[in-house]
Amino acid sequence: MVSTLHDEPTTSPATHMSPQISDIEDEDLFASTSPQHELSEMPGAEPPLSPTGEDEPLSTDPANWPSHLTDRIRTELVRRGPSKVPPGFVFRRNESDGRSCHHQYFKKTLVSGEKMARSLLIYSIKNNSLFCFCCKLFPKRNINLTSAGMANWKHASNYLTSHENSTEHLNCMKAWKELSVRLKSGTTIDKQEMALLEAERVRWRAVLTRLTAIVQSLAIRNLALRGHTETLLHSYLGHHVQNELIDLLSSKIISAIVDDIKQAKFFSIILDCTPVISHTEQLSVVIRVVSLMEKPHIREHFMGFLEADESTGQHLESMILTRLEELGIPFEDCRGLSYDNGANMKGKNKGVQARLLEKNP
Repeated sequence: MVSTLHDEPTTSPATHMSPQISDIEDEDLFASTSPQHELSEMPGAEPPLSPTGEDEPLSTDPANWPSHLTDRIRTELVRRGPSKVPPGFVFRRNESDGRSCHHQYFKKTLVSGEKMARSLLIYSIKNNSLFCFCCKLFPKRNINLTSAGMANWKHASNYLTSHENSTEHLNCMKAWKELSVRLKSGTTIDKQEMALLEAERVRWRAVLTRLTAIVQSLAIRNLALRGHTETLLHSYLGHHVQNELIDLLSSKIISAIVDDIKQAKFFSIILDCTPVISHTEQLSVVIRVVSLMEKPHIREHFMGFLEADESTGQHLESMILTRLEELGIPFEDCRGLSYDNGANMKGKNKGVQARLLEKNP
């Protein structure tokens, strides 16, 4: 039963940042952003290989890898290993037949009936296709799983099974495993060069950790990133990279907030629509839950501002439901609404509260 309140929201949007960076301890953020294997969890993320003029930031999306892989790039990719697709990731459908990739393709069934993960299979968001990690690193010939990616979802299972049993795939997997073992044991031919490369990689990762700490500290205090000097570590101090760091921190925090909301299950929504200087309506969205982290207590999470092109109840309702859907929060678990006194919000016939109550009475 969704209850509605006509009071003003108890939490002013102006007192929040977008999103709440202070909700998570500093060390938790660095633990999730600094380790190398965590950066490759999300397809499409682009952690830098090293900030030298010779190398560009190396994407985890195989469609963005250079057509010719140098030994240095191949070594870095072997260090990272194949990127994993998150369990709740939604694959894009083909416009032609409406088919899409599926999480079942990342597992294979053995003769005994046991299911085993296809750890070598990596997904490309850019091409909406699948690549074979080891065959992409050590290609013997040009096939779908090494060039543009395999996107024939109708026959994907048979194609993947046939590829796994091929001699070329087994040879590529052997080459990948041998290089991986040698890198871990430090027995490669260019051992001295690899030691220097590893020292340089560790140094730049430490620099990136410090820069992330600076950005987080300024964001918590709502302070601007001032200055015009980009000569030192220009690959990291540019405004594009600073914005990317903020976006990465923001996405991680939002993910933790959504987990807290889902754990609490039931929630209330606090909405406040305010016109801004650009003559558009800005809708602040705050979700109130009984947080079960540590000990039960009431917590309000600011989920950001939504720019409203129209101020009608129908448009605002659509924006709210779309935002909840993007976050993976089911509106069916909403148990309360709080909003301002605008007619488009509290209207009994066409207001936001009336439309939302129709969907979840």
